[in-house]
Amino acid sequence: MNGPDIIFFLVMLFQLVICPYNKVEESFNTQASHDIIFYGPNIGMYDHLEFPGVVPRSFIGPLFLATMSSPFVALFKAIGLSKFASQLLIRLVLGLTVWHAFKRYQAAIGQRYGQNITKWLTIISCTQFHFIFYMTRTLPNTFALVLCLHALAFVIKRNHLSFIFSAACGIIIFRSELAIMMGCYLISELMTKLRVVDAIKYSIPAGFLWIFFTVFIDSYFWRRWVWPEAEVFYFNTFLNKSSGWGTSPFFWYFYSAIPRALATSLFFIPFGFYMESGIRQLFLPAIVYVGFYSFLPHKELRFIIYIFPIFNTVAAVACARFWRSMNQSLFKKILAIWVIAHLALNILFSGLLLYLANINYPGGQAMQILHKIEPRSSPVYVHIDTLSAETGVSRFTELFDNWSYSKKEGIAPNSEEMLGFTHILTEPGVNNEKLRMYNQTHSVMSIIQGHPQLKLDLNAFPWIPIRILTKPAIYILKRNG
Repeated sequence: MNGPDIIFFLVMLFQLVICPYNKVEESFNTQASHDIIFYGPNIGMYDHLEFPGVVPRSFIGPLFLATMSSPFVALFKAIGLSKFASQLLIRLVLGLTVWHAFKRYQAAIGQRYGQNITKWLTIISCTQFHFIFYMTRTLPNTFALVLCLHALAFVIKRNHLSFIFSAACGIIIFRSELAIMMGCYLISELMTKLRVVDAIKYSIPAGFLWIFFTVFIDSYFWRRWVWPEAEVFYFNTFLNKSSGWGTSPFFWYFYSAIPRALATSLFFIPFGFYMESGIRQLFLPAIVYVGFYSFLPHKELRFIIYIFPIFNTVAAVACARFWRSMNQSLFKKILAIWVIAHLALNILFSGLLLYLANINYPGGQAMQILHKIEPRSSPVYVHIDTLSAETGVSRFTELFDNWSYSKKEGIAPNSEEMLGFTHILTEPGVNNEKLRMYNQTHSVMSIIQGHPQLKLDLNAFPWIPIRILTKPAIYILKRNG
């Protein structure tokens, strides 16, 4: 393991520690991992039976994380670590799994284009925020990213059988949209090295194998016959129900998501594309994927996370060439200086994004504070509202066995049932209307800030003219008396 690899791992670890909580998109895989570890075959205790979500998700990812983590969780219990340490552990296991797949991709790039490209690929990736940030997030996209990186490594090495089996696994179990991207690479291979008959010969058994695998395992956990990703595909694509979570313009990935993810490294992609003709076969299918996926109205950056290593590879080609030729002329020396300067700018931008991300989990921070300010022996019965549950609360944050925790929805504020809780985690509501309902019955124990926003402050010139604004997001209330 060389220097850039060590830095890559340390950056991943640092981001994990700075942002230890999970968002709502990660909740299923997080809760499922918890339940497999702590409840085992007692499926009646599992979170998904009470809160199934809009569509079912596969248990295969959580089952892998729980299996790999369980021996260490037992050790954590023996030495007295809190249950929350186990959440960090499963995320670390996922991050290491993605890292292993990324190294397989790096190795394939090194064999095909040279080790110097691999070095710059790693360095560039270290300075960007989103790719490493998502490596430890328990999203279906992150599990799919593992298979995608393996598939890319195999397609670069012309190992078509392994490529098809890896791609099929990612598509059928975790994220069906990978079919667009992997299909582009399959077509590219069919035009060059792969025979149609071989593609069919590999694809049919791969499809049947992974469909059987997911249906067999997930039907056990969901207690009905189910192919989760097929239901997700139908929900998002045919019913277009994902639009209920917001829509974005067609070109949003190109003018917003990709520039934010790549930062100033985006500048080098046209040069890398021009300098290395062989890299175009890797780059063009990724662009086609983004173009096709842009037709879906609901867009999120994580939906295209698979393309970032590819784009960074193209940028790495330019950086390697500029750096290697820096002594040939003054102009090339300036380009080499820009290579280093862009890394510094990336780091500054990533630091800002990481700081904002740290503020973005008020629910998790509220649970941490509650466990600090209330003695463990106290008879606590806490209600967790929707925003808290969506911004960091998970079963891993329920630290004390003698406390009771509830995420029950639909309870009216200040109702008799709500007054049965000793503590409440709640958002203030519009104009603090929710908060005012508890003025006579509860006291505020703590206020957690959230909802970070950037504001340009020109009066701060020549210092950094950016201010980060927050507002109260979660209140910890304690019942009087």
